[in-house]
Amino acid sequence: MASPRQPPALPEELLQEIFLRVSSYADLARASTACISFRRLIADPAFLRRFRSLHPQLLLGFLESSPPFGLQPAEAPHPNASAARALASAADFSFDYLPPARWPPWFVCDVLDGRVLFECKDPGREHFLPELAVCDPLSRRYLLLPPMPDDQVKGLNLAHWDVFLTPSADEDNEASYSVTTVVSCPMKSVVFVYNSGSSSWRVVTPPSWDALGLSELTFYPLLTCPCYAYGCFYWKVELMNKLVKLDRNMEFSAADIPPENDDPPYCCCGVRGRQAWAV
Repeated sequence: MASPRQPPALPEELLQEIFLRVSSYADLARASTACISFRRLIADPAFLRRFRSLHPQLLLGFLESSPPFGLQPAEAPHPNASAARALASAADFSFDYLPPARWPPWFVCDVLDGRVLFECKDPGREHFLPELAVCDPLSRRYLLLPPMPDDQVKGLNLAHWDVFLTPSADEDNEASYSVTTVVSCPMKSVVFVYNSGSSSWRVVTPPSWDALGLSELTFYPLLTCPCYAYGCFYWKVELMNKLVKLDRNMEFSAADIPPENDDPPYCCCGVRGRQAWAV
């Protein structure tokens, strides 16, 4: 008796479309353990980018931003409570393995893709730019970032900075990341970008405030309420009904906020078509 004929294998393109319709990250992880070919398809960076674009990441809890550090995990009946408990037990959110800060204490300033960005700042302001560290609470590993090249800002009346963890331009390397620091000065901003692949900083000098049409104030534009969405940074300009945007190419632009949102106290950014909006 002839053995039954095996059904033809599904093409990889069809398998990926099936996996994209898996409703949860936990179920996708289980599917990846079924066989080597499934794992290879699911672990592919291009597939993971598509999956993340269709399925929002899980809200697992809130991280204390100052000592004593700790994770406040989501609790039942929140649907992510079980995943939050698993994360809290697997990772070390005490961060007691970080080295002593140059100017204690460390503060959490951003979180992205399982990494936590810390900063410490000189209270005497002799050194304006902060010391930065990136930590992985799952592996208990950390990296002290090299100092930013402050020769670009020496002699300037530095007023404020914002620091962000951002995805690396190398989209095929899941382990890579970037850190972007935006420093505001009276005449302009200066942007420092750290790339984990090169372990170095590069400096971007944007146009002056005048070139962005922000010269009508009697003092430098104060950028408030920083937001990060769709690969771009956004700030609300204090005392002006304007939004400042820094795009993926590290280029600045400014736009008017719709009149119905005149001088909002805070900024939340999204995208409609090709236009940014704020409320």
